[in-house]
Amino acid sequence: SVLITPQKSCFIYPNPSSGIISISCDEIKKYTLFDSFGRCIMEAYYNVDFIDISRFDNGIYWLCLKGSDDEFLEVLPIYLNY
Repeated sequence: SVLITPQKSCFIYPNPSSGIISISCDEIKKYTLFDSFGRCIMEAYYNVDFIDISRFDNGIYWLCLKGSDDEFLEVLPIYLNY
C-alpha cells in the first residue's frame, strides 16, 4: 500500500456536488480526477479555483492535488449528486 501524507490543507466545496466544485488550496500546479475504478478522467497543469464535473455519472470520484515539484498536496473524495 501507499501512504500519502498531505503537505497542505486543501478544501473542496460543495461536497456532495451537482457539478461545479470550488477548490481552496495554495500553489496547485496540477490536479487529476479519478473515477471509482482508478481511471484518470480529467487532468490539468495549472492553478485552478473550480472544476466542472457535471458531465460525469453520479458517484464517488477522487481529486488528487499536486504542487510544485510534483509534491502531493491532498487527495480528496468528491461525491457527485449524492
